[in-house]
Amino acid sequence: MTVTTVVNVETGRCEVIDKQGNINQVNEGEQHTSRDLVPKVSLALPEHLGHLKRTAGGATRFKNPVVWMTLPGAAGYLIEWAILPTQPFSTANARGVERPANTLRLLNGPGGTTVRLGETGASAVLGPELNEIISFSVSGGIAQMDVAIDAPSGVPLLWRVFPLDASGNTMPDTEASDARMFTIEEEGEGR
Repeated sequence: MTVTTVVNVETGRCEVIDKQGNINQVNEGEQHTSRDLVPKVSLALPEHLGHLKRTAGGATRFKNPVVWMTLPGAAGYLIEWAILPTQPFSTANARGVERPANTLRLLNGPGGTTVRLGETGASAVLGPELNEIISFSVSGGIAQMDVAIDAPSGVPLLWRVFPLDASGNTMPDTEASDARMFTIEEEGEGR
């Protein structure tokens, strides 16, 4: 993926540091454009400012698709989330996780998809005992995880995805996807 960054300076001046560490001075009235080739995952659903349906305890699980474009060479993916406004992500284009407790790792293997919640959580093979994660698949360059969420209605969340290598670590020289925000809503609310 090529990322284009454009900086317009209206007053004063600033220094712009690109991915290679080059420092460029940009003065008042000037514009600086840089293009960097950055391997990262692209998110698809939910759309930014979209909604996911809440599954109340004991109710039939509502299947919410969470979809992203795969990254060649990735053996799995780490999903990180943050609760707004108390826990926003502080780093755009992150190369590492900010909230290890708010992560979910998905790795495909010979025994099926292995899921690990949090940084120290136990691994389990995806199946009916994992209530929140209904399914996970990768096909034709698209990854889809169907989730059931039992969080309070109205809660805004951010999410982003990191590509993983076969050892379950973030792939070297890659970044997290851009973060997207969605809101939890009761079934029948909103859209």
